[in-house]
Amino acid sequence: MKKILTEWRETLDTLNETTYNRVRSKIEEEKIPFVVMSADRHDAPDNRARNKALKSAVQEAGYPFANVVGSWVEQDEAGNDVRVTENSIIIYDEERGDVGRQPGVMLFDLAKTLSAEFEQDAFIFGEPGASTGKMTINAFDPAGNPVDYGGPWTSLERIPNDANFWSRVRGSTFVFKEEKNVSGAETIEVDAPNSVIEAMIKANEHKGKKIKFVRKKKIDK
Repeated sequence: MKKILTEWRETLDTLNETTYNRVRSKIEEEKIPFVVMSADRHDAPDNRARNKALKSAVQEAGYPFANVVGSWVEQDEAGNDVRVTENSIIIYDEERGDVGRQPGVMLFDLAKTLSAEFEQDAFIFGEPGASTGKMTINAFDPAGNPVDYGGPWTSLERIPNDANFWSRVRGSTFVFKEEKNVSGAETIEVDAPNSVIEAMIKANEHKGKKIKFVRKKKIDK
């Protein structure tokens, strides 16, 4: 997702607008540290339960969160475009008010623990730089190591909800803002990913190109 999750549309719904603006304000203006992560696994039958368990764990740790949906478009075995979605949450380094913060549980460490527990390839973490105050957003693996396919990003921008890839809060779709523009770039077909993080990896392998995800037919053995 330096070309793909680098990813968060304008909507007529006032509630959606307010929600998006709240997220953007927290990140770009208040510069509140945050995490975006998922508990979903591709084709897992219990993703709803996994998502509920993730949110319960975050609440118990004393952190507030909001629902986020990640999405990409892939071509199925019949050649039809299919939009795939992944449930995620954005967690803020703030007090909840209803549940006290667990002593010593830092947001970054919580993300590492939950990322490993729910078998995720990576999570997104953003915080202001100590010296510059500039927001820096990157992807990290469960061990807390930065990965070379996610970030750095500094802000959000709206995109149309029919775009190839986006994240969504309520009805507003957006991406983490990328600095390079790939308009007019060559479009190539790539095997469809099984998660947003995997989409980031595949995009990083084809920098400077537009990606079209294709779900290949399974070969019977």
